[in-house]
Amino acid sequence: KYFLFVGERRRYKNFWLAVEAVSRTKTAFLYVCGGGCLRPNEKAFLHRKLGDRFKYFSFPTISELKVLYKNSLALLYPSDYEGFGLPPMECILSGGRAIFQDTSSLREIAPDNYPGMVPFKNYEAYTEKVLALVEHQSNDDWQVSENYIHYWQRYSMTANTIGIYEKLLI
Repeated sequence: KYFLFVGERRRYKNFWLAVEAVSRTKTAFLYVCGGGCLRPNEKAFLHRKLGDRFKYFSFPTISELKVLYKNSLALLYPSDYEGFGLPPMECILSGGRAIFQDTSSLREIAPDNYPGMVPFKNYEAYTEKVLALVEHQSNDDWQVSENYIHYWQRYSMTANTIGIYEKLLI
């Protein structure tokens, strides 16, 4: 059983919250992917909170990342701010679950009533969502419905980006 954290670990990404939440499970692991090499202070924090219950993947391939997404208990994405927030979308489209805050673009890419969205800056609710996945909680609420997949397939980031550039050039 493992949770997944993908990307940079800057302050606003709230890496500390992901580590803290997993540490409260007592059994789950945290797999950390990308974001550059683990800095000494990050390694020390991981060891202090999780002991040996973490693993770092520096540059997983796309196919490896899909497997990690799908087989994780959930992607932990507690960021306070995102420009777009691709990892939660990638995770859910890969058949996995994602837990993220109701903030910035993450609110825009999430289908209504997505069970992994928690209130902004409610770190206790975030941790409780993580604990619930480990302790039991029916997975029925988390099943990726065709509606979620169609929701994101209709979202064309490329078309929107091109439209913005076209408006700037006119």
